This record gives sequence, structure tokens and C-alpha cells, in this order.
Amino acid sequence: LLPAPGRRECAPWPPTLMSSAHVEYGATWSRSVRTIALEYAAVGCAALVVARALRTGNVSALAAGAAADAFGTLGIFACSAVHGNSSVYDPYWHVAPPLLAAFWAACHGTPIRAALAPLGVLCAWAIRLTYNWLRGWEGLRHEDWRYTQLRQASARAGWPAWAYWLGTSLVGFHAMPTAVVLSAMVPLHDALADAAGTQWAEDDDWAVRALRGVGLLVSAAGVALQAVADEQLRAYRRLRLTGKPLPASCTDHPYGEEVACVGLWRYSRHPNYLGELCHWGGYTLVATAAAPASSRARALARALALWAPMCVLFACASIPLMEGRQRARKPGYAAYCVDVPPLLPLPWRRARRAATAPRR
Repeated sequence: LLPAPGRRECAPWPPTLMSSAHVEYGATWSRSVRTIALEYAAVGCAALVVARALRTGNVSALAAGAAADAFGTLGIFACSAVHGNSSVYDPYWHVAPPLLAAFWAACHGTPIRAALAPLGVLCAWAIRLTYNWLRGWEGLRHEDWRYTQLRQASARAGWPAWAYWLGTSLVGFHAMPTAVVLSAMVPLHDALADAAGTQWAEDDDWAVRALRGVGLLVSAAGVALQAVADEQLRAYRRLRLTGKPLPASCTDHPYGEEVACVGLWRYSRHPNYLGELCHWGGYTLVATAAAPASSRARALARALALWAPMCVLFACASIPLMEGRQRARKPGYAAYCVDVPPLLPLPWRRARRAATAPRR
């Protein structure tokens, strides 16, 4: 998906601020951004109307927010269908959560002092991911390779177009990610609701404060881990596209130049996914700390159960799909998988094989 040779357009921002290995930020890209922004704004306003209407009918904040989230997903799916591109949904799962969390905090009357830290971490996560998405997005002509692959598989299987859109796209690419992220957000809702009731009192014992602090630290560390991993991968890809010789730090492994075994990627095959799981996992501790002492164990079990679907999605869908493609395209990736764990860093696992493997 490289730009057409010789095709250059004026970039709307300095390249030092918006840089990618393969995207030109020209007039076509800018029009695509404006189109998506307007569609998201319209869907977001409509979803807010739905949420407020449900609240006036004495529907709980959690249920009203979930209904608005579902309505928003359907609205974005309609936009995806109009554009014939399921990737229109891609920014939704990191744009919607801060708005949903702010709605919950407003409904519960959570004091600013209690809501500031968790909402601040969530907004930092959302802003970084949205910026990262913009940097790599080629405009409305671009569709994620996984969506394209499954669309082509549906066509080869003889499925009609409507079956792909209502089945694979609506359920698999739109509804499922929304449901998984919403499930992971429920512990944050519980924390905001409990904080409104207890005011996160100043006389909380040190263990409660420590648990809350650890949870926020884990979430923030997850955001930082994602950012570092994404930047390291982007820098490596950009360096390879220049055609210049790679530095020794990028080639001191036996997997070939195609495999980005650099930085955090030396110790985890998917450090960005690990960061995502840490970000949402931290809120399970925040929710546990906010719960009354008598129900803290039950709150932890509930929060972990709600976080589990995201772990399952990564383990059973995201990672296998990504690694299947990498194995097919990169001969050294199979050896990389043997040496480097998928998520949690285990440096000795790679060191054991690297010590006996031939160097390039």
C-alpha cells in the first residue's frame, strides 16, 4: 500500500509532527480525516441523545452508557457500509471510552479529585492511540489487511455481500471489539461509582491507597509501553525503507532483517498488546480499591472476569492472525517465535537459543 510513484501533495502538518513510513498527508488524506471527523461527531451526538433519554427514564448509568455505545457502534457500522470499508470503525474503540467514562462520572457525581487520575490515564491512552492511528492511516482508501483478507475469503466461499457485512463485518469487526472494550471498562465504571459514594476518603488506610496507586501505575505503564513499542517498530520500518544499511543493533540476531527484533521487540513478540492488557488490567485494581472492604474480594473477581474477554481476544484472534501473516512473509519469524515469548518478557528464553544460533 505504497503511494503511487510521483504522486505528491502538500502536507497539512510538518513531517516532524506527522511522520510515517508509507503515508502521504496530502489533500486526499485531509479530506478523509474531515469526513471521518464529521461522521464520528454526528454519531457521537446522536449517541449522547440516546444516553440522556435513557437516563431520564431512570435507566442506570451503566446500562445507558452501554446502550449509547451500542448505538454508536451501529452508527459507525452504517458509515463503514456506505464507504465500503470496515476500517472506518478502527478509531472507534479508542475514541469512545473517554467519552463513555466521562458520562459515567457525570451521572454518578464522581468528584473531580477522584475522577481526575483514572480519566487522565484513559485520555492519555486514547489520545496516543488516535494520534498513532492518524499517522498510519492512508485515508478512506485504506482497509486493514485482516478485513480485506476475510472479505476475500467470504467472496471465494460464495457468500453474498450482505452476508459479509451483516455477519463478519458487523459482528466480528464492529460489535465484538465494542463489547470487549466495554467489558474491560466496567471496572472503571465501578471505581467511579464507588468513588462517588465514598469520596475516596482521605482517611483510607495505606493499603487501599497503595492498591489504587498500583492500579493507576500499571495502567499508565501500559500506555507508555505501547507508545515505546510502536515508536520502535515505526523507526525500524522507516529505516528499512530508506535502503540504507541497518545498524548492528538491528541485525545482531539470526532471524533476518525482515523481523524487527529491536528494543522491546527483543523480549516480547507483541509488546504493544502487552501494554494494552496492562492498561485495562490496572483498572481492575482501581475498582478493587474503590470497593467497600467487605466486598473487595468479590470486586476483584468481578473485575478480572470482565477483563478476561480482552485477554481471550488477543490470545485467540489478534495474535494468531498477526503471526500467521508474519510466518508466511518472513522466513525467520518461526525461529523468532521459538526464542521470544508472545507477551510476557522472558529474556532467558531468547538468550538460550541465540547463544548457539549463527549470527548474521
